[in-house]
Amino acid sequence: MKRHHGPAHLGLTLPEIREATIQLDILTYLKWRQIPAWSTHSSRNHPETPGMADIIGVLRGGRMLAVEVKSEGGIVSEAQQLWLQQVHFSGGLVILAHCIEDVQRAIDGKGE
Repeated sequence: MKRHHGPAHLGLTLPEIREATIQLDILTYLKWRQIPAWSTHSSRNHPETPGMADIIGVLRGGRMLAVEVKSEGGIVSEAQQLWLQQVHFSGGLVILAHCIEDVQRAIDGKGE
């Protein structure tokens, strides 16, 4: 019997797969830039805070980084908006990323 190990077998839909790919690209880029960052939605991490960003990190100087990853057409939930606003109003850098270039532009624009 042939076993199927594709996206449907894992319970993932196309947008989730695309977001996961974007997230991995962003984490790789941040590592290359030597910016400590972590995924909050891995199989081991289940955030207890509703709306927590997909990636959190620390920029030079101690500034918090919060990246919410969305595929094209992805919608930021109300809980996500509130969480991201709290980080922004506390002085953190908040990025809504549809691609790795969104992160590059935001970080480069902040002089990192």
